[in-house]
Amino acid sequence: MLDWLESTAVARMVQETMWGYPIVLSSHAVGMAILAGIVLMMNFRVLGLAPGIPLDSLRPVYRVALIGLVINVISGTMLFVANASGFVESTPFWLKMAMLVVGITLLIMMKRRMFASGGVLEPGGGVKAMAALSSVAWLGVIVMGRLIAYWDVQEFY
Repeated sequence: MLDWLESTAVARMVQETMWGYPIVLSSHAVGMAILAGIVLMMNFRVLGLAPGIPLDSLRPVYRVALIGLVINVISGTMLFVANASGFVESTPFWLKMAMLVVGITLLIMMKRRMFASGGVLEPGGGVKAMAALSSVAWLGVIVMGRLIAYWDVQEFY
């Protein structure tokens, strides 16, 4: 199965063309900057930074964060298929995936709790705990994503 993934047209484009890998990797970095930047901004607001900004004003940027998530899902899948056998053996990759699941789950849960009241009420302790854990998860996604290239060093690309 992994060999088949690595031989698909998408994988070969990423592996073999001059601009395939740089464009896909750059797209992944831009998507993560959008997603993690917005999520961290929302988390910091929930944790008490910039209390003058109404929570409801963050609703439109939540939608932009979802665009970053879509960019990352597409570009991340392309990166994965280009070297599936290397990624499945990579400890940082699996740590990143675990933190990504936690981060996305918390993002959805926080959105429901933050905007349920129209963003007027200040978030309670439960949402603040989620924001703190979410921040750790998203920073972990970024760090583990970078470590994939250096930890468990293998022949990537």
